[in-house]
Amino acid sequence: MNALIGCLLTTTLCQGDEPTRPQPVVLRLPHYHDLLYAAVAIEGQEHQFVLDTGSQVHVFDHRLKSYLGPPIRTARTVDSEGIKSETELFHPPICQVEKLELSPNAAVVCVDLEPVRQAIGKEIEGILGMPFFATHVVQVDFDQRKLRIWPGSVTPSSDWGEAVPVAGFVKHSPAVYADFTGLPDEPITIDTGFRGTISLRSGLYDQLVSRSEINPLGTTYRTTLNQGVLLAEGTLSTIKVAGNTHHKLTVERSQSDSSRIGLEYLRRYKATFDVARGRIHLARGFDYDSPEDDIRLGVRFLRKIDATVVDEVEPNGWADSVGIETGDEVLAVGGRTTSSKPIAEVEWTFENAIRSDRELVIRVRRAGKPISLPTDGGK
Repeated sequence: MNALIGCLLTTTLCQGDEPTRPQPVVLRLPHYHDLLYAAVAIEGQEHQFVLDTGSQVHVFDHRLKSYLGPPIRTARTVDSEGIKSETELFHPPICQVEKLELSPNAAVVCVDLEPVRQAIGKEIEGILGMPFFATHVVQVDFDQRKLRIWPGSVTPSSDWGEAVPVAGFVKHSPAVYADFTGLPDEPITIDTGFRGTISLRSGLYDQLVSRSEINPLGTTYRTTLNQGVLLAEGTLSTIKVAGNTHHKLTVERSQSDSSRIGLEYLRRYKATFDVARGRIHLARGFDYDSPEDDIRLGVRFLRKIDATVVDEVEPNGWADSVGIETGDEVLAVGGRTTSSKPIAEVEWTFENAIRSDRELVIRVRRAGKPISLPTDGGK
């Protein structure tokens, strides 16, 4: 991991003065459940990036390749799903998130992020990976809907909550120990590029099912930064991380050999990543004890140009039951237009409409013709 080289605020102190605490960069989180985003300025132009602890390097889209110099070497990379590839590495150009600069020594890969843009429905042009978290303190405050970023030199504050030691790094991502009833502690990574709750390696998932610690629910579509996949899922009876115990959380059976905690789990906390000091702080939030939402749409959406298109429909799932078909362009849900919305907001619109338990109309374009699909809400 890169050495701590976070930006330092230079302050001239008179004798007896207290050091001035650096102010964070503060970014707003959306009202719906989405990934973490930051605008990165390169030569005066801003580009939208995802903040992803599941990425061992920074990722620049092909659109930004002109900002990169010659490759420095070739290396093998491993993504959060365990997929390996060989790619050229570059040094980043001079760039900032607000006033905070990226380390010039960080590794950058350059790839086509069009599949990511389609899966997210935003004009994403890059990913800030672990090199950013290694040199900055990143706090995700879901209650106040704020993302705060400090230079790595900032002094920890008591309101950050309990300091959970980083147990190590799995595929270069920070891991903590999780306690599953009756089993040895399991290292589980904290992956901010994963929108779900918990993803368990297949061997652990199957073992917990056999011990009746997981109640199988069927399958679900999960869209990662790389692809959409159909995964087995169930309800986990108990998980304990540090001094925090949760019951009846949704877990997925991972296709990789490691386990992950995602943003839906972290939403129960104010989470502060202080990776350079080897800890992640967790302060309990408003939703700490909230039951999980059991709404499952059974559909995968993609953004195709300015349209929200149904890419896959789970057989016998909710979307299938109301007549949504693969290839449909979703125009509106309950009177709310969806064509140009981020995919996470489209899903949130569906879920809110279902949660209202009222009859609603879904407008889609099928074979070039707009049609209406009346539903009875969540009934």
